[in-house]
Amino acid sequence: MSGFSAEVEAQIVGRDLGACAFPTCGRRVAHLERGTGFGWAIHHRRPKSKGGTSLAWVNAAANGVVMCEEHHRHVHANPAESYANGFLVRANSIQRSAEIAINHKTLGLVYLNDEGGWAPAGEPGPKETWKDVA
Repeated sequence: MSGFSAEVEAQIVGRDLGACAFPTCGRRVAHLERGTGFGWAIHHRRPKSKGGTSLAWVNAAANGVVMCEEHHRHVHANPAESYANGFLVRANSIQRSAEIAINHKTLGLVYLNDEGGWAPAGEPGPKETWKDVA
């Protein structure tokens, strides 16, 4: 698989409320058609270029966030900051994206799950604590 499926994209956009997840942004962008001026993307936290296409979890909801074009470029141009805030996941890490907290504009400091839900980072616990987006 080379990217997120339509179902996973819908989970990500729903969880992120269609807004850029970057901590200082939150612009509502997902209603805009991609590639028509003000761009946006679903960012892979573990980039596909770092071995992502061979791992099924890389195309799961925990590995994706909505980003405006400006902050998507910023994340890739500032890797140290992006790793620290959970927007990038190291290719040589034994951790999956679901195990690395992200400083998300709308949700706060959270763990994202592969079903399109999330849990507060300060409250580790069983899967029942995940909040579903439905």
